[in-house]
Amino acid sequence: NQVQEVDVRIIAATKADLKKLSDDGEFRPDLYYRLNVVKLDIPPLRERKDDIPVLFHHFVLIAAARYDRESIPLDASQAARLMQHSWPGNVRELRNLAERYVLLGPAALDENDSSVTDNVSGRQTLSEMMDDFERSAVVSALNACHGSIKDTMVQLGIARKTLYDKMKKYGLDKSQFRD
Repeated sequence: NQVQEVDVRIIAATKADLKKLSDDGEFRPDLYYRLNVVKLDIPPLRERKDDIPVLFHHFVLIAAARYDRESIPLDASQAARLMQHSWPGNVRELRNLAERYVLLGPAALDENDSSVTDNVSGRQTLSEMMDDFERSAVVSALNACHGSIKDTMVQLGIARKTLYDKMKKYGLDKSQFRD
């Protein structure tokens, strides 16, 4: 055995009051004082509403890169809806919504809107959600293939006519995707 020097930093997060737990004998005091070098109090997302659109955009970019999808920006009304939500799941809830948004399109926001209670008030039907997903898949493939119809057909595994029909349906032009 040999002594090895290491340079370690520990970053820990908790909702619990470790000082109180330490005082009550429920958390080791020596560990508390070893960890308590720098303390950052970060308020919950519901108390910093202005951060929501910026964080959402950040998480959308990460998810779009992970799933090789297009990053669809929020419009003002969608951003306002996000800011009205109470975010009981805090940043994790926002991150998960951003992933659903990348995968399912704007329909994912309707699932998150607790004020929407039925189809009449704005929820999308399954058919509409599938259209959003299909459009997103076609756009993503066209982006990845730089507008090449042949490469896009191969990537999506569909016939040329089917691809052209879908592009027409969603108002897409291959020239939009060329570098």
